[in-house]
Amino acid sequence: MNWSLLPTLQIGKKDFDEDEEYSPHIYLYEFIWQNLIRICGLDDMTKILLAEDDNDMRRFLERALDKAGYDVVAYDNGAGAYDRLREEPFTLLLTDIVMPEMDGIELARRATEIDPDMKVMFITGFAAVALNPDSDAPKDAKILSKPFHLRDLVNEVEKMLAAA
Repeated sequence: MNWSLLPTLQIGKKDFDEDEEYSPHIYLYEFIWQNLIRICGLDDMTKILLAEDDNDMRRFLERALDKAGYDVVAYDNGAGAYDRLREEPFTLLLTDIVMPEMDGIELARRATEIDPDMKVMFITGFAAVALNPDSDAPKDAKILSKPFHLRDLVNEVEKMLAAA
C-alpha cells in the first residue's frame, strides 16, 4: 500500500509525515471509523460553534462540551467563526461578546441571518452589553455570565437545545 496517499485523504488531524509517534495504520483506522460513523448515521451529534478569544477558557469549554457529547468547533475570534459558519450548519453558537476582529454580538447577528433557527448563547463578563435593548443581539439569545461552573454551562446548553 502506498502510505503517502494518506495525508491527501485528510485522515487525522496531523499529516502522517510530521507525526513520528503514529504509524500509518492509525490514520487508516481513523479514516475507516469516521466513515463508518458517517455511513451509519451516527454523526448527527449536535454541532456547536464556539467563539472565545481566551485560549484557556476556549479549551476548557471545548473539552467540557465534548465530554457532554457535543461536536464542538472552536475559534479564537468572531471572524474565523463566521467564516466556518458560512461553510457548514451548526445548531448552537456559543460566543464571548468582547473579541478581536468581530465581536460576539455581530457574529450572532450574522449567524442568525444565515440560519434564523440557530440558537445563540453568549458567555461573557459583560452581560449588560448583551442585554442592552439597542444592541443587535438576537432577542432570544441566552446569556451566561462569567464566572460560571461547567455544570451550569452544560445544563443551559441542554435546556436551550431541548427547547428547539
